[in-house]
Amino acid sequence: MARNFVYVGSWLDDAKENGGIHLYEQEEDTGRLRHVEDYASEMSVGFFCISPDKKYLYAVDEIKRKPDKILCGGSVHAFSIDQGSGRLTHINSVPTAGIFPCYITIDSQGRYLFVANYGSEDVTINSEVDENGRYFLRHKFDEASVAVIKICGGGKLDGVIDLVTLNGVPSKAYEYFQSSPHPHSISISPSDEMVLVTDRGCDELLMYGFDSCSGKLKLLEVLKTRIGTGPRNAVFHPDIPCFYVASELMPYVTAYTYDSQTGKICELGCIATVPENKIPENFDNFFEDAHPADICMHPDSRHLYVSNRGTDTIAVFKVSETDGSLVPDGCTASGGAWPWTLRWSESGSFFYTGNKKTNNIVLFYLDSNTGGLKETGLSIGVERPVCIRTLMLL
Repeated sequence: MARNFVYVGSWLDDAKENGGIHLYEQEEDTGRLRHVEDYASEMSVGFFCISPDKKYLYAVDEIKRKPDKILCGGSVHAFSIDQGSGRLTHINSVPTAGIFPCYITIDSQGRYLFVANYGSEDVTINSEVDENGRYFLRHKFDEASVAVIKICGGGKLDGVIDLVTLNGVPSKAYEYFQSSPHPHSISISPSDEMVLVTDRGCDELLMYGFDSCSGKLKLLEVLKTRIGTGPRNAVFHPDIPCFYVASELMPYVTAYTYDSQTGKICELGCIATVPENKIPENFDNFFEDAHPADICMHPDSRHLYVSNRGTDTIAVFKVSETDGSLVPDGCTASGGAWPWTLRWSESGSFFYTGNKKTNNIVLFYLDSNTGGLKETGLSIGVERPVCIRTLMLL
């Protein structure tokens, strides 16, 4: 009999405690989530992924500095997954050659990890003198990069084998988030040949070719999105050469096509994720307005879902089976405040929403007739749920 497990990642609290990974098992008859165990509470687990063979889990520690250290970079941690109980055992850890690793994904063969080193909003200010002898202040931001990490036998991490630094021109439409490059997500095409990076700081999409033999990335295409949209998270369509990007600064989801040989990107359509009267005119009340966080597709690829923080809703879109274009198809309340993370169960029956501000995960059923979400009445309390992944073990 199949057993369904749900893993939840949490950031550290203000006291730098109570982060980590939380394991739940879903009861087959009721759908309720039963708490099993917690891991790595000293880590700020902002994101993690599970290997294609379901044997390993890889998590980033999303920090830039430890309380007792001046210098401290980001790291990735490998765990083995017990195939009966879903429990985790730590294998090893390696540095990410950057700070604030905020996203991690894995290729379809389970050979490489891709990590986004977001950098931070910290600034180093140095006094310099120009050619006329006048002094000025030069601002220097933390480096942002994408790291490729090789996976060895037994799920062990072997370290960074390639690192590309992002050097785009920051948009500064919303200066706090856009004063320097900030890669926020990495998505891999179904063929593993293309790696898409969303740069929220520069309003850019970067498409890299990937050589699975050498583990190296090669930049193929850079597409500037609408200024001030802040591309955040993305997902590839499994069957059609297109992908979808949820913007964070402005509430939009955009569909793009891509050439699997050249990496060339073309916009297919841009749609608001909230009603027109909820789209902010400026960033004066940023944390009160609608700002998408996560994006995911149903396993059958017929519907797409985007979470809206601020309005605390989940926007639903129909996906065309011919060209991958999107059509709005309703909206559902997230059951809490600041919906940060979304995930479907592997069977496509249950939908999970992690609401960061209200510290809860809400479960929904799939409405098989419409593709919409139906309330189950089920919810569990989890502090700062920022990443959810599901696993079905036979």
